[in-house]
Amino acid sequence: MNRIIRLSAVAALALITAGCGLRTRNFDDERAVTLNADCPDTLDLQVHLEYPVGRAPKEALEAMTESILSFVFDVDTVSGTVEETAGKYIEEVSSGYINDLSDAWEQHLADKDEWKEWIYNWYIHVSGSFSKGWRRYVNYFVGYEEYYGGAHGMYSLTPMVFDRKTGATVSESDLFKEGFEETLGGLLSKHLPEAFEGDDEAMDSVFDPQIMPNGSFEVTSKGITYYYQPYEIGPFYLGVISVTVPWKELEPILRK
Repeated sequence: MNRIIRLSAVAALALITAGCGLRTRNFDDERAVTLNADCPDTLDLQVHLEYPVGRAPKEALEAMTESILSFVFDVDTVSGTVEETAGKYIEEVSSGYINDLSDAWEQHLADKDEWKEWIYNWYIHVSGSFSKGWRRYVNYFVGYEEYYGGAHGMYSLTPMVFDRKTGATVSESDLFKEGFEETLGGLLSKHLPEAFEGDDEAMDSVFDPQIMPNGSFEVTSKGITYYYQPYEIGPFYLGVISVTVPWKELEPILRK
């Protein structure tokens, strides 16, 4: 069923069906990073990452893991183990929080300003997990929840698709014939109202009902589901919007 994902990215990941067919392992780290000994605020930093370790060719497992680490931790070149790569990210984020806000905290003390909890109480939650795919394809979802002070935080839920035989990431050009964009955009626009399950007010708040493919999709037995992040095609309160197009309707533009 298509749906608007109004939950946080981490909560939404918990709803994704498991059973990708791979043997996997998890990296988990949670910590409260203290800004200053005299400051009551912290950075709530959480990293929960599933990665493949078996039931696929070794080269495929390594390729999937490298792609996951590169995307999740935003690095061009992955060197080291999952634990080493994640540890480096955690250290960089932790030190960045302290370095970025230490001067502001010292100025706060000097000016004797009123303490405001929302200014320095940050959080960064990163999650990644596999989801059941279809045939040779397996899906992986990356979720971010981030708050850096201000009115509200931000979150995203981004799918990746892998070829379980090779470990290569699957793009739109791998699935669709050249020039697919206009036809697929029409199909996505047609099915967009289904994402709101009869909520006309939500549908009316979409920026433009004529939407286009954005390269962010998952592959299932039902069809291809596209994911649109907050603010991408609608206001923040709509959350992550998912739109599914059935395989039968996609047949004219699918590569054979």
